[in-house]
Amino acid sequence: MSLDTPHKPGDRRFLGQVPAQAVSVLARELCTRHKLIVLIAPDNQSANQLMQDCPAWCKNHEVLLFPDWETLPYDYFSPHQDIISERLRFLARLPTLTQAVIIIPAPSLMQRIAPTGYIQTQVFNVKLGDRWDIATQRRVFEQAGYYCVDQVMQRGEFAVRGSLIDVFPMGSKTPVRIDLFDDTVDSIRAFDLDTQRSLEEIDSVACLPAHEFPLSPQSCKHFIAAWRDQFGQRSDDSPILEAIQKEHATGGLEYYLPLFFERTASVLDYLPQDALIVHCTSTLEVNSSHWRYIESRFNERQHDVLRPCLSPALVFHRPDALQQQFKQFPQLQLQAEPHEKTNWDAKPLPKIQIQARAQDPYHDLKQFVASSSYPIIFIAESLGRREILAEHLKKISLAVTRVESFSEWEALKPPCALWSHSLAQGGVFPRLGVALITENDLFPFKLPQRRNVKENSSEQENHIGIRDLSELKTGDAVVHIEHGIGRYLGLNHLDLNGQDSEFLTLEYAGGDKLYVPVRSLHLISRYSSSDLGHPWDPSPPCVATPHS
Repeated sequence: MSLDTPHKPGDRRFLGQVPAQAVSVLARELCTRHKLIVLIAPDNQSANQLMQDCPAWCKNHEVLLFPDWETLPYDYFSPHQDIISERLRFLARLPTLTQAVIIIPAPSLMQRIAPTGYIQTQVFNVKLGDRWDIATQRRVFEQAGYYCVDQVMQRGEFAVRGSLIDVFPMGSKTPVRIDLFDDTVDSIRAFDLDTQRSLEEIDSVACLPAHEFPLSPQSCKHFIAAWRDQFGQRSDDSPILEAIQKEHATGGLEYYLPLFFERTASVLDYLPQDALIVHCTSTLEVNSSHWRYIESRFNERQHDVLRPCLSPALVFHRPDALQQQFKQFPQLQLQAEPHEKTNWDAKPLPKIQIQARAQDPYHDLKQFVASSSYPIIFIAESLGRREILAEHLKKISLAVTRVESFSEWEALKPPCALWSHSLAQGGVFPRLGVALITENDLFPFKLPQRRNVKENSSEQENHIGIRDLSELKTGDAVVHIEHGIGRYLGLNHLDLNGQDSEFLTLEYAGGDKLYVPVRSLHLISRYSSSDLGHPWDPSPPCVATPHS
């Protein structure tokens, strides 16, 4: 049965039985009916999880995240340059998108941002053959908010060394090196930040501004006039005003962004009216709670004469105003509970955890597999983890077919499959005719997620961290994140301050032993070499002296 979704502006519908972990799976079906889908997540963590989960389900749609600033309201420091870069790249791309899944944390919708069209007017391009005057271009970079440094190390920086100009453009994945011949751009090459060595040659590069606000002389004059309208003469000694008078940025300037513009916008202003707004939870409740927090932060800081605060309504969009703006779009409200009219029928899995200390660790899993009415896809978070999961399934004599995508599974329809993909939690999905089981469903211990792992990097694809004690055998070579490669000798109970605690025992060269609390299991991963040699052969790097 086809899912009936809203298409007209102002049309709002509800869809029940969609738990939070199933939103990315639902997005796959929405992509067959809508070109532009906006998922409003309740917080930044949920948005980041959706960003990991959605690409595999939405193959024909580009997936983009509008990241949160990750600062508290009215903080004295600015967001990280990488976050600003991603936000600028997002805003620059948004007006040109025709087929995409857009993920936005609900609190980020409340931030007042630059008016539509601003980012496009601030982009400057560098092409082979361009005529360049270094003094003029240096001024262009500085007015765009870039910092002149001796060596470029992060986005928003540039360096001038004779006829070479290094710059790490905002919104770019790599820094570039511009080589001039006389006053002409002779070559443009990407370069490696760590080695500073030039890489492949490119024809052009687009440089986004370094901030979400302008630092041109005209904009700074506008800021100073607006500042004095708001705060009068009492804050003329403010370091913020002093920085703007010098046309420089300073920490926390994002919370004064409205002073740079005649008017501001919301992310919704950048969207076409046929974009489907999908509320993953009650956006109004989330934003109302965040508004109360914004007001409490304002009340704490409003009396600081040197850093006076703009009122919340000037810096943020009120929740009720956003609700009115939502009415310009078709909306789909999701809820985990059943709805009286329309449901997606996603169901949670029963208890299937692997219990390492039980007499039959796989009892619950075997029962579910035997009774399931649907084919099952087991999902591992990396290729390395996939092989470990395959070892577990082999212990219960379960034959699995490895697949590289859900589309491949649809073509083959094996009864049990194994897929390497990011999904926080599984479930039973009658509309897809499949049950999904993730590592989080099988192992009660959750391996902490590492932030900013490069997409599709070998580190991510081949990660083989230990999720459960049942994965370790005495004699296995393992890697401790701080102490290096050792040999697992088993579990030991030690008495610490009168409390009996359980520790993993690792042995290193020379017989040194390291006792690792079971609660720190996430610090250990399997040694990934396929040729370990003899367990105590010093020739491969199997066993090292533990780092002090």
